[in-house]
Amino acid sequence: MLLEYMKRYEKRTIVSSILMAVIAILLIIEPETMLNTVMLILGIGILIDGLISVIVYIFTNKEQRAFSNSLVEGTLALVIAILILTNKKIMISIIPIIIGSWIIIKSIVKLQLALSIRSINEKSWILLMISAIITLVLGIIILVNPFSTMVTITVLGGILLLATAVIDIIDSICILSKLK
Repeated sequence: MLLEYMKRYEKRTIVSSILMAVIAILLIIEPETMLNTVMLILGIGILIDGLISVIVYIFTNKEQRAFSNSLVEGTLALVIAILILTNKKIMISIIPIIIGSWIIIKSIVKLQLALSIRSINEKSWILLMISAIITLVLGIIILVNPFSTMVTITVLGGILLLATAVIDIIDSICILSKLK
């Protein structure tokens, strides 16, 4: 029984890994298309969620409606969905801006820490200073060109996903061959 379960599990793993590999190849070959597709799916999902919230509010009885946030949540979700669906490129570029800003803030804090450590004659301050400067430059690069950064991250994600899928397929084939 366990042997049969393991065989079925590994066969499903191979199928899902092949699907992962296909998605990974698409991420590598067509990163912009895949980003737009993801934003489209996200926008549609939020739109559906917003519609459901508004409908739930409409059909909620009066006593419960007084304490419900469904109308506000639904309306906000609908607005966000419309923004995403009508401005996919802008929404895609916002993600790296947030990440780039966060990296810059962390780098400045790290720079301050490096200077503080330097003032107490600790020798490790120079490594901290170098890493802070490197991350600061990366943060600035992300902010200067957010869409290219997102495409590059998508391609890298696709490469990592493809590597994972190939490893999973090899693992499953090895396990299946030992189970026979």
